[in-house]
Amino acid sequence: MPAKGIYLAMKPIYNQWSKQLDSFQLYLLNHSDEPFSYHIEASSDLIDFFCYEGNIASNDMVDLDILALSEFNRKIEIKLIVDHKEHLNIPIKAAKFKKAMVLIPIIEVEGYLFAIKEFSSKNKARSRQEEIDINDAIKDIKNAWAKPAKVASIQKSIIGYHEKIVDLHMEVLDPSGAFIDSNQFLSFQLQVMEQELDSAIASNYQSIIFIHGIGNGILKNAIFTRLKNHPHVKSCQTKYDPRFGYGAMEVKFK
Repeated sequence: MPAKGIYLAMKPIYNQWSKQLDSFQLYLLNHSDEPFSYHIEASSDLIDFFCYEGNIASNDMVDLDILALSEFNRKIEIKLIVDHKEHLNIPIKAAKFKKAMVLIPIIEVEGYLFAIKEFSSKNKARSRQEEIDINDAIKDIKNAWAKPAKVASIQKSIIGYHEKIVDLHMEVLDPSGAFIDSNQFLSFQLQVMEQELDSAIASNYQSIIFIHGIGNGILKNAIFTRLKNHPHVKSCQTKYDPRFGYGAMEVKFK
């Protein structure tokens, strides 16, 4: 059992058809006896991945986001502000993990656990900055996760009545295959996303879900970049949904 503290947890996700590792689900864990407010964001030198804030109870967790495996080819900075005053961070540079999987507390699934801040038995805290070097052990991870994954007992969000769902897969948006040049796909998907977003806001929807799929993360990151500073968007988050798996982003309006 890990020491009391604040942790970043990462659960590997495998493609259900190819069985290949393609992404990680990230969680913020408050494995301590005190609640705190948080502001957490992840970014690299080129991309902003996510930014969330809120309150987290004692011995509770926050379901953050999903990052594709390819996104760990660059250094990712996880920055956390606790109670509006304490700044903590953990840099990640990853493609294969060397450290062994552990049973993640609170969510009770196997994955990778990284201490952002730990509390000793004398209640003195120490912060850690770890750089994850993952150049050696991808085969071990795949073998370990070849077995059917246990479903985490995570509380799912309740979908409101005023929810709109938009599938951004090209085979849905363009069933006739009119777009021959694949370089046009992303701009077309984002154009549809913005049109549907404006329509949902005008129609007073409470939220909209964009189905982006799980791939290299390009579409998901592009959506987040467009929406993170949108004046009508309260939050945008990719998390598990029983209808779409991990391949959809829920956008809530102010």
